[in-house]
Amino acid sequence: MIVQRFFAPVVLPADPDCSVLRDAVVDVGPDGRITYCGAVSATPSITENVACSVLPGILTPGLVNTHAHSPMTLLRGIGGDLPSMARLQNVIWLAEARMRARDARAGMLLGCIEMLRYGVTTSAEMHAHAEELVEAALQAGSRVLVVPAYIHRQGTDWYREIKAIGKWIDADGL
Repeated sequence: MIVQRFFAPVVLPADPDCSVLRDAVVDVGPDGRITYCGAVSATPSITENVACSVLPGILTPGLVNTHAHSPMTLLRGIGGDLPSMARLQNVIWLAEARMRARDARAGMLLGCIEMLRYGVTTSAEMHAHAEELVEAALQAGSRVLVVPAYIHRQGTDWYREIKAIGKWIDADGL
Protein backbone atom coordinates (compact mmCIF):
# COMPACT_ATOMS: atom_id res chain seq x y z
CA MET A 1 0.00 0.00 0.00
CA ILE A 2 1.30 3.43 -0.97
CA VAL A 3 0.29 6.52 1.02
CA GLN A 4 2.52 9.14 -0.60
CA ARG A 5 4.04 9.44 -4.07
CA PHE A 6 6.71 12.01 -4.90
CA PHE A 7 7.58 13.00 -8.47
CA ALA A 8 10.91 14.78 -8.94
CA PRO A 9 13.04 15.78 -11.94
CA VAL A 10 16.09 14.34 -10.14
CA VAL A 11 16.26 11.70 -7.38
CA LEU A 12 19.46 10.69 -5.57
CA PRO A 13 18.64 7.30 -4.00
CA ALA A 14 21.97 7.04 -2.10
CA ASP A 15 22.59 3.55 -3.42
CA PRO A 16 26.02 1.87 -3.72
CA ASP A 17 26.27 2.94 -7.38
CA CYS A 18 25.68 6.64 -6.52
CA SER A 19 22.84 6.68 -9.05
CA VAL A 20 21.22 9.81 -10.36
CA LEU A 21 17.65 9.18 -11.54
CA ARG A 22 15.97 11.60 -13.95
CA ASP A 23 12.17 12.04 -13.97
CA ALA A 24 11.75 9.66 -11.08
CA VAL A 25 9.20 8.63 -8.48
CA VAL A 26 9.53 7.74 -4.80
CA ASP A 27 6.63 5.92 -3.15
CA VAL A 28 6.26 5.80 0.63
CA GLY A 29 4.22 3.20 2.49
CA PRO A 30 2.09 3.63 5.64
CA ASP A 31 5.07 2.78 7.87
CA GLY A 32 7.10 5.66 6.38
CA ARG A 33 9.40 3.33 4.45
CA ILE A 34 10.18 3.71 0.76
CA THR A 35 8.33 1.08 -1.29
CA TYR A 36 9.56 2.17 -4.72
CA CYS A 37 12.27 4.44 -6.09
CA GLY A 38 12.79 4.56 -9.82
CA ALA A 39 11.86 5.88 -13.22
CA VAL A 40 8.38 7.25 -13.87
CA SER A 41 8.06 4.80 -16.78
CA ALA A 42 8.33 1.79 -14.42
CA THR A 43 6.19 3.22 -11.61
CA PRO A 44 3.70 0.78 -10.06
CA SER A 45 0.08 1.65 -10.75
CA ILE A 46 -1.98 3.19 -7.98
CA THR A 47 -5.17 1.43 -6.99
CA GLU A 48 -5.95 3.36 -3.82
CA ASN A 49 -6.22 7.03 -2.93
CA VAL A 50 -2.61 8.26 -2.74
CA ALA A 51 -1.35 11.77 -1.99
CA CYS A 52 0.91 12.90 -4.84
CA SER A 53 3.46 15.69 -4.70
CA VAL A 54 5.33 17.10 -7.67
CA LEU A 55 8.65 18.48 -6.44
CA PRO A 56 10.58 21.15 -8.34
CA GLY A 57 14.13 20.11 -7.49
CA ILE A 58 16.35 17.28 -6.31
CA LEU A 59 14.91 14.67 -3.94
CA THR A 60 17.60 13.27 -1.65
CA PRO A 61 17.71 11.28 1.58
CA GLY A 62 17.61 13.38 4.74
CA LEU A 63 20.87 14.96 5.83
CA VAL A 64 22.46 14.16 9.21
CA ASN A 65 24.02 16.73 11.53
CA THR A 66 26.66 14.59 13.22
CA HIS A 67 27.62 17.09 15.93
CA ALA A 68 24.86 19.31 17.24
CA HIS A 69 24.02 21.19 20.41
CA SER A 70 20.53 22.19 19.33
CA PRO A 71 19.23 23.28 22.76
CA MET A 72 21.87 26.00 22.60
CA THR A 73 19.86 27.76 19.88
CA LEU A 74 18.40 29.68 22.83
CA LEU A 75 21.88 31.05 23.55
CA ARG A 76 22.51 32.23 20.00
CA GLY A 77 24.35 35.52 19.88
CA ILE A 78 25.19 35.95 23.55
CA GLY A 79 28.85 36.67 24.17
CA GLY A 80 29.46 36.84 20.43
CA ASP A 81 31.94 39.67 20.88
CA LEU A 82 34.28 37.51 23.00
CA PRO A 83 37.07 35.16 21.91
CA SER A 84 35.90 31.56 21.63
CA MET A 85 37.18 30.09 24.93
CA ALA A 86 36.27 33.21 26.92
CA ARG A 87 32.77 33.04 25.43
CA LEU A 88 32.41 29.36 26.38
CA GLN A 89 33.86 29.65 29.88
CA ASN A 90 32.41 33.01 30.93
CA VAL A 91 29.06 33.08 29.15
CA ILE A 92 27.84 29.91 27.43
CA TRP A 93 28.69 27.28 30.05
CA LEU A 94 27.26 29.44 32.83
CA ALA A 95 24.03 30.03 30.92
CA GLU A 96 23.85 26.38 29.90
CA ALA A 97 24.24 25.25 33.53
CA ARG A 98 21.14 27.34 34.39
CA MET A 99 19.03 25.77 31.64
CA ARG A 100 16.12 23.76 32.97
CA ALA A 101 14.63 20.75 31.24
CA ARG A 102 11.87 22.85 29.65
CA ASP A 103 14.48 25.29 28.31
CA ALA A 104 16.45 22.45 26.71
CA ARG A 105 13.22 21.08 25.21
CA ALA A 106 12.29 24.47 23.72
CA GLY A 107 15.78 24.97 22.28
CA MET A 108 15.80 21.45 20.85
CA LEU A 109 12.39 21.92 19.24
CA LEU A 110 13.54 25.18 17.66
CA GLY A 111 16.77 23.53 16.47
CA CYS A 112 14.89 20.57 14.96
CA ILE A 113 12.48 22.83 13.12
CA GLU A 114 15.34 24.90 11.72
CA MET A 115 17.23 21.76 10.61
CA LEU A 116 14.15 20.18 9.01
CA ARG A 117 13.60 23.34 6.95
CA TYR A 118 16.95 22.66 5.28
CA GLY A 119 16.69 18.89 4.88
CA VAL A 120 18.47 17.79 8.06
CA THR A 121 16.29 14.98 9.41
CA THR A 122 18.64 13.55 12.06
CA SER A 123 21.03 15.06 14.58
CA ALA A 124 23.53 13.72 17.09
CA GLU A 125 23.10 15.77 20.25
CA MET A 126 25.30 16.24 23.30
CA HIS A 127 23.36 17.99 26.01
CA ALA A 128 21.76 17.44 29.39
CA HIS A 129 18.04 16.65 29.71
CA ALA A 130 18.09 13.73 27.27
CA GLU A 131 14.42 12.82 27.63
CA GLU A 132 13.30 16.34 26.76
CA LEU A 133 15.59 16.36 23.73
CA VAL A 134 14.01 13.16 22.45
CA GLU A 135 10.48 14.42 23.16
CA ALA A 136 11.19 17.61 21.19
CA ALA A 137 12.69 15.69 18.26
CA LEU A 138 9.66 13.39 18.13
CA GLN A 139 7.30 16.37 18.28
CA ALA A 140 9.13 18.01 15.36
CA GLY A 141 9.15 14.77 13.34
CA SER A 142 12.92 14.56 13.50
CA ARG A 143 15.32 11.80 14.55
CA VAL A 144 17.99 12.13 17.19
CA LEU A 145 20.97 10.29 18.65
CA VAL A 146 21.54 11.48 22.21
CA VAL A 147 24.97 11.37 23.79
CA PRO A 148 25.30 12.52 27.40
CA ALA A 149 27.13 15.76 28.10
CA TYR A 150 30.51 14.68 29.39
CA ILE A 151 32.04 17.94 30.60
CA HIS A 152 31.79 17.97 34.37
CA ARG A 153 31.15 21.50 35.53
CA GLN A 154 29.14 23.26 38.18
CA GLY A 155 25.43 22.56 37.88
CA THR A 156 25.78 19.36 35.86
CA ASP A 157 26.14 15.73 36.86
CA TRP A 158 27.18 13.78 33.80
CA TYR A 159 27.48 10.54 35.77
CA ARG A 160 23.75 10.80 36.52
CA GLU A 161 23.05 11.58 32.85
CA ILE A 162 24.88 8.45 31.69
CA LYS A 163 23.03 6.25 34.20
CA ALA A 164 19.69 7.78 33.17
CA ILE A 165 20.31 7.14 29.48
CA GLY A 166 21.44 3.57 30.25
CA LYS A 167 18.21 2.88 32.18
CA TRP A 168 16.20 4.47 29.39
CA ILE A 169 17.81 2.30 26.72
CA ASP A 170 17.27 -0.83 28.84
CA ALA A 171 13.61 0.09 29.42
CA ASP A 172 12.89 0.84 25.75
CA GLY A 173 14.89 -2.09 24.41
CA LEU A 174 16.76 0.01 21.89
